[in-house]
Amino acid sequence: MKRLLVGAAALMLLIGAADAAWGFGKKGGRGGHSGGGCGSGYGPVVASCGGGASPAPVMSCAGPSVTYQMVTQYQQVTRTICETVPVTTPTEVEETTWKAETNKEKRTEVYYELVSHKEKKTRTVHQWMPVKKKVEYYEMVTKSKNVEQTYQVCVPTPKVLKQEYMVAVPTMRQEKRQQSYTVCETVPVTETRPVTTYQCQPVTQTVTVPTYTTDCNGCVKQCGSTTQTVCSYQSVPVTTNVTYTSYKSVPKTVTQEVMVNVCEYKHEKKTQEVTVVENVMKEEKRTVPVYYCEQVKKTADVEVMELQPVQENYEEVTCKYERRERPYEVEVTTYKPETKKVKRDVTTYQTRMRQVVETVPVTVCVPVVTQPAPTPSVCMPPPCGY
Repeated sequence: MKRLLVGAAALMLLIGAADAAWGFGKKGGRGGHSGGGCGSGYGPVVASCGGGASPAPVMSCAGPSVTYQMVTQYQQVTRTICETVPVTTPTEVEETTWKAETNKEKRTEVYYELVSHKEKKTRTVHQWMPVKKKVEYYEMVTKSKNVEQTYQVCVPTPKVLKQEYMVAVPTMRQEKRQQSYTVCETVPVTETRPVTTYQCQPVTQTVTVPTYTTDCNGCVKQCGSTTQTVCSYQSVPVTTNVTYTSYKSVPKTVTQEVMVNVCEYKHEKKTQEVTVVENVMKEEKRTVPVYYCEQVKKTADVEVMELQPVQENYEEVTCKYERRERPYEVEVTTYKPETKKVKRDVTTYQTRMRQVVETVPVTVCVPVVTQPAPTPSVCMPPPCGY
């Protein structure tokens, strides 16, 4: 928006300078008519960097108009960068290798072989055999008899008693108390921050502008071109500190008195009648049958299995390990070190500075010359002496 305002102000300055120059040409036309005829005049007026208007040598009926627009151009910028480059250097190092030598050796292997032998032996074993014996045993016989028993019986008996108890009676009263709560207040705070804006700076450029002239009949024709110096504008960033006011919420503790209902309890003693059941123990007698068991001794013939010793012959196989030896050959490999010097490439990294050329965009203000509309074939000449 600021760029558009600057461009519009420059355009209004050019239009005002052109009107002033045209008026000046009208007043000087009389002298031109008396001195050099109707064809003398001045060219269009173009704004210079100084802010004034410079008259052209030739005057036309309608001169070209100059406007300004922002154009993005690309420029080359040199920049230095730092990069890491690998550097390979041949270095002589000692390298150790191991040479293998294989030889045959004779060795003796000792091993043990399992050999079995048979032997005849006699052993005593026990076998189960039936044997008849007389056995005494006891048999349980159930018998009964009547017995008189005395036992206790619990008889419940109701009884009315007076019992005292305490009752809590609530009582309400009001009490003043202080209550604290937090309130947020809005406080203005002044802060300063940098703001970057873009401003158009004047740049001097040379442009070619066509010139026009009129004959005595008032017809306009192009008679050549002229070189003029014009002022263009380039956008430049400008940083300024801007002070503004912001608002922040600050907590604040506020204390106030409030009325609070407090409940208190008063204890009162009361009496009530309670029915209590008491258990009274009574002694009673009864006759009940009692069953018991008695052991009766008896005799019976039974067969009993008993272990009896018996001699038997058997063959036992025993195994023993016997030592044996046998020769064999083995290959034994030994290694001998050999050291020799060889050249190897060792890579290291170094930091180097290098310059590169980059193309960056730059926005500039460039004037645009607009040609006037073509003049009609028949023009009304101005009156002589004007």
